Amino acid sequence: MYNKIFFRKIFCLSRLTHKILNHGSDDKLIGSGQFSFLMFLFRHGDGKSQYQISQNLNLDKTTTTRTLKKLEDKGYIRKEHDSEDKRIFRIYLTEKAYSVEEKLKDYSDSVYTKITKDISEKDLEIFMKVTDQIINNIKIYDKTEDF
Repeated sequence: MYNKIFFRKIFCLSRLTHKILNHGSDDKLIGSGQFSFLMFLFRHGDGKSQYQISQNLNLDKTTTTRTLKKLEDKGYIRKEHDSEDKRIFRIYLTEKAYSVEEKLKDYSDSVYTKITKDISEKDLEIFMKVTDQIINNIKIYDKTEDF
């Protein structure tokens, strides 16, 4: 029964989340895709490789490269070759990124509070566990190409 609405709900959740994140940037500093990259770097520290960012955000190399290019063009990040392996780029936040960090973190916290209103901690914990399992299942099937 749930298979009839499962993908519709997943798509709806993704679409609405992107819409909220795009709308929340009052001065259109960044789009929703770029938002997740900056938030990752704010929370986990800069100096990460493009590969590390791709893996952590579950994105392909092309999407990561394109999004980082947009952030670099806007002055939010800079890319530097790794000192030991010149094939690897390390990503660093710029002063411009740090100047909007609190605004973006506050907005992220505000959105989270609003969209999880009236949902118990237990239900949120279950939601996170279930979505993590779905993500892991997709990764397994994606590797085996048994779709």
